[in-house]
Amino acid sequence: MNFKTLMPVREQQKMMEDVEQHTFAPDLIISPVMLQPNHFKNFQEASQNITITKRTVGEPSADELHYLGIKYAFVGHLERRIQLHEGYDIIHNKLENALRHKIIPIICMGSQNDEDGIEEEFNKIVGDLDLSNHEVIISWESIKSTLEGKRLYTDETAERTFKELKKILSKYDNVKYRLVLGGHVEPREAELAKKLGIDGVLIGDRFKTFDQLDTILKPLS
Repeated sequence: MNFKTLMPVREQQKMMEDVEQHTFAPDLIISPVMLQPNHFKNFQEASQNITITKRTVGEPSADELHYLGIKYAFVGHLERRIQLHEGYDIIHNKLENALRHKIIPIICMGSQNDEDGIEEEFNKIVGDLDLSNHEVIISWESIKSTLEGKRLYTDETAERTFKELKKILSKYDNVKYRLVLGGHVEPREAELAKKLGIDGVLIGDRFKTFDQLDTILKPLS
């Protein structure tokens, strides 16, 4: 679950406190705007971003994430690509930094909008990095669905896309991966993920109470 920046910090904190009162069958990862020590019992915390390998400012470093006990970070979020013009060279560098420092990357894909461009997009992000013996999460979402606030892909497109991702990842030795579906997720998308054997869904900041969130979690249980 990615809170992004429009959800007030106090609402984010309240949601995290409410979620902490429940246990879940699916693993739950929450990415708040304001990072805090990851002392939670019923969910894990993720960073919305990670810095590049070079000396820079304004983004969380791997050292900061380790200090806070956070082991996940988003890499290449589609909205950053569109709004901040974050290119593949930067995304590749951030992925390299995450892998180098044992931070599990949540790699965001979907800029091609269909399964035909998945391998090309994957190669632009990963490049010569070897994912063997690493753990990664790959989130595919239809960027058009995210921008327009409605689902603009079919069940068949999602099925073919994740089948292609599994094929691509099979070339690495001993890579541990999880695949999640994003892009204006509603309960029926959670049901689709369960049906296709996908590991989960990426939820945005439209769900502001635990009861709303639970409508997504139940189909995954």
